[in-house]
Amino acid sequence: MQERLALLGELYKAEEQVASGECISNEDAKSRVLSRLLTDFPESGRIVSEVDALH
Repeated sequence: MQERLALLGELYKAEEQVASGECISNEDAKSRVLSRLLTDFPESGRIVSEVDALH
C-alpha cells in the first residue's frame, strides 16, 4: 500500500511538472542518456550505436 501511495505521489508530481513546462522531450532525454553513457563508459560506444539505430 505504501509503495502504491509513493508511486501515485510521483505520478502526481510528474503531471504537475508537465503542466508547468518543467519537462524535456523524449529525444532530448535519449540524447542526454546516450551522451552520459559515452562519457562515463567510453567502451559502450558500440552498444550506444546499436540502441540509437533501433530508435
